[in-house]
Amino acid sequence: MKTFFYYSIYIFVILNIFSCSGINFTQWHFPYTMEVEQGKYLTQDQINQIHVGMNKNQINYIVGQPLTQFIFNQQRWDFLYQDYKNGKLIKSYTFTILFDKNNVAYNISQTGKFFEK
Repeated sequence: MKTFFYYSIYIFVILNIFSCSGINFTQWHFPYTMEVEQGKYLTQDQINQIHVGMNKNQINYIVGQPLTQFIFNQQRWDFLYQDYKNGKLIKSYTFTILFDKNNVAYNISQTGKFFEK
């Protein structure tokens, strides 16, 4: 009987501590999660400098090499960026450049919002 009494007091104290803590348990996460940034950091100024008709060397000078390059298609450059905070995707963009056989850009596409500076 004493153990039941002690357990009930213990549960009562724990419940009071959690109810007074102000933690919203539906949105709780570990407090020390790392912010994960993956990809190539590009600014809107860099993107504005790139246009159709530039060759690979000119684009490489402005934004650098892409992080990933499809092994079977060397004429496609993809620049990707993803920013995760607390396991949720906060910011994401893609920037794709297609080159012709003379290594001149003929198609540029982008999705998402780039950094201002």
